[in-house]
Amino acid sequence: MKLQWIIDPLSVAMNQRFCCIPYPFKIPKLGYCFSGLNWLTRSKSNIFNIMKIVCLLAIYLSSYYGFAQTLSDHESLEVVTWNLQWFGHHHPDTRQDKGPKDEELQVNNALKVIEAMGKPDLILFQEITSDNFFRQLAQRSGYRYFLSPGGEGKQRIGLFHNDQVTSIGEPQQILVNKKKQFAQRPPVLAKFSHSSVSEFYVIGFHLKAHWPPAPQNEKIKSWKRRKKAAELTKEYLEQHLEGEKVIVLGDWNDDVDVSNLKGYETPFKNFLPDPTVRFVTKYLSFSNNKSSKHGSVIDHVLITDDLFSDFVGTGVFNALDMKLDYHKTISDHYPVFVVFE
Repeated sequence: MKLQWIIDPLSVAMNQRFCCIPYPFKIPKLGYCFSGLNWLTRSKSNIFNIMKIVCLLAIYLSSYYGFAQTLSDHESLEVVTWNLQWFGHHHPDTRQDKGPKDEELQVNNALKVIEAMGKPDLILFQEITSDNFFRQLAQRSGYRYFLSPGGEGKQRIGLFHNDQVTSIGEPQQILVNKKKQFAQRPPVLAKFSHSSVSEFYVIGFHLKAHWPPAPQNEKIKSWKRRKKAAELTKEYLEQHLEGEKVIVLGDWNDDVDVSNLKGYETPFKNFLPDPTVRFVTKYLSFSNNKSSKHGSVIDHVLITDDLFSDFVGTGVFNALDMKLDYHKTISDHYPVFVVFE
């Protein structure tokens, strides 16, 4: 995955090694990528705020011209989470056919996005419903793949990894007896090795959604299930993977700063005060990004402290500029990536 990164020097000074945005992403408006955004708006003095804006603009320009670097495949580990909306789903009755209606086009356009991202090392997919179309996408893009059990037409978790990433053992479903809390989609656990970070684990899942048309009581039930899923995941990390390098990623269906359910705190609050884990995608939330057309960042990546020093950056891949009629032909979510070195 060869992307040019723009490093935020303010964050580097604060020992928060994350990138602002990768080329060819659009240059964001001021405040989009700065960890100092809250500092920017804290003062009530308009004059002082103007001075802050000028200061941050200077930092931003210096970062653009002086802190660019290229990440090449052999030097970094690139991990992506991507909800491919009802990928490959087909029903003879078009009224019951979910997701994009042209499955072949969905495969073709998903392949174009993967190639445009530079074929990252590892991709965790959600909403894979077709073994055949998923196999096609893996073979055409040159990845090794895994698809969780569940049956044709059911939403499942899929994994791609390239030859830079070595699979250790077979991926497996975990917390199967608690699958209701994970919307009947048990998480997938896999172990890998990569030259930049050595051995690491991946936990991938797809938490319970709540659609705006749903009644309020149903939205609250969904929020509670996401909260319980987060608690179960944290318990699993503490009981089975303590001291390991772990990446927990997927479609969390809620944000980490405040819940998308109005009036509710984030259901993932149990992770926030723990110094041994970190939502690296919180930077995207704080800068008002979104990972789906529904708004907000709901596709997240959490890492354990043994990966803190390896973490370089995170972002949302801007596939909309590829002119593929993205929402109609591919998905309602965008790829979210993290990079480690």
